[in-house]
Amino acid sequence: MIHLYFVRHAESLSNVNHHLIGGRSNQTPLTEKGRKQAKRLGKRLSTASVKLDVVAASSAVRAYDTAQIMCKEANLDFNQVLVSDDLQELSQGDWEGKVRKEIYTPQMLSQINSNNWLHKAPNGESQKEVEERMFGWLEKNIFPLNSTDQPIHCAIVTHGNAIRCLFRKIMNSTPSMTHRIRLDNTSITKFRYAGQKDWYMDYVNDHEHLDISTSPLHVDDLNKKHLQNG
Repeated sequence: MIHLYFVRHAESLSNVNHHLIGGRSNQTPLTEKGRKQAKRLGKRLSTASVKLDVVAASSAVRAYDTAQIMCKEANLDFNQVLVSDDLQELSQGDWEGKVRKEIYTPQMLSQINSNNWLHKAPNGESQKEVEERMFGWLEKNIFPLNSTDQPIHCAIVTHGNAIRCLFRKIMNSTPSMTHRIRLDNTSITKFRYAGQKDWYMDYVNDHEHLDISTSPLHVDDLNKKHLQNG
């Protein structure tokens, strides 16, 4: 059984510039708030009892730095992190950095919503292409680790839309629901993979570590919404 913990990166400058289309924007740094979020995530992991066998991260600066800060706080070896371009955000191509309201006119939104699974910006990616890219990375790097004898625990630091697209494939859900999944910065969403398309969702958008009223952090077993690491 493989336990997969999908982590959305911490807050970046793209997240606070809502009027601009982000897409990949791979050089966008974390905000100061984002760095604090990543530290809280790492501290949460440091209190846990289940060992992470694999940590992976998108090569985009905001995800890479989130993973680096997380590992430092959790006493994990960042040099062992699998960094991959295949875990990057959905590309918005020529639209990246453009003013959102100038691109997403009512006519364009109608066109996008008519088939959001296959739609893509000029020189960008479709949701279908992103989910295949993300799933392909799992097939190559994670699924071969599956064992009936020992559970494998993997944390993957990536991006909101990339995660949502992958979830659509895992759950075989309608593409029209993809954008309705809320994923906050540094939130954790957990799936279990038992092989042969045998998937189980345990929880979505767990960001307990960002709740300042939760102190000290309380960690129970994995079945009670808590990602654990020794």
